[in-house]
Amino acid sequence: METESQLRRLGLFDARVPRYTSYPTAPHFSNRVDGEDFRDWLRAIPADSRISLYLHVPFCRRLCWFCACRTQGTSSDAPVRAYTDVLKAELELLRDNLPAGVSLSRLHWGGGTPTLIPAELMRELADAIFSVVPLGKNAEFSVEIDPNEIDDARLDEIAAIRRDGERLRHLKRSDPDLLPDGDRGHRPVAPNLGGTNQTVNFARQLDAGGHAKTEAAHVPVQAL
Repeated sequence: METESQLRRLGLFDARVPRYTSYPTAPHFSNRVDGEDFRDWLRAIPADSRISLYLHVPFCRRLCWFCACRTQGTSSDAPVRAYTDVLKAELELLRDNLPAGVSLSRLHWGGGTPTLIPAELMRELADAIFSVVPLGKNAEFSVEIDPNEIDDARLDEIAAIRRDGERLRHLKRSDPDLLPDGDRGHRPVAPNLGGTNQTVNFARQLDAGGHAKTEAAHVPVQAL
């Protein structure tokens, strides 16, 4: 592959460097940390404080050769739906142990490919999150988007999740509706830079006037 040869010529494969995709990092993982330790950490969070929450979706329709994130390929929604049930059960553990008044300063969905979650499941997951820990004032909601795995329904749902999360705080809003007026017909997303730009531009329309952040991530080089 020409791209790989170019990277090799530049010396990319000569260096051995750590990949920090989690904290604590992999060399510090151990079986000495158990569920009770985790519960103690949650209970030690000060009441009425603001926290960040990362939700990992370890599934992709196609695996990219350059990506070292924890994920696996799936051609069906069955494992995604089962995993969503597990996430909702995990959120109930948070409910049982988080001190009163804790809210979110940042909510990030990463992966994997979070946008392969069907729109209705996105809604279920968001409702489960906000019932446990609501968005705080000026909170940031960000989602990693694969332009090859997104459509109107899912983009609309991402925008609605942010909007409805803010409404759950019972704050008065003077912003115009986040969803653009006009045609809501199908917008095909091609697996190329044009499709990426199309997705980013439409996402920016949805984010107008708010605090959401969209990211176009995991764009496979082999499809460009």
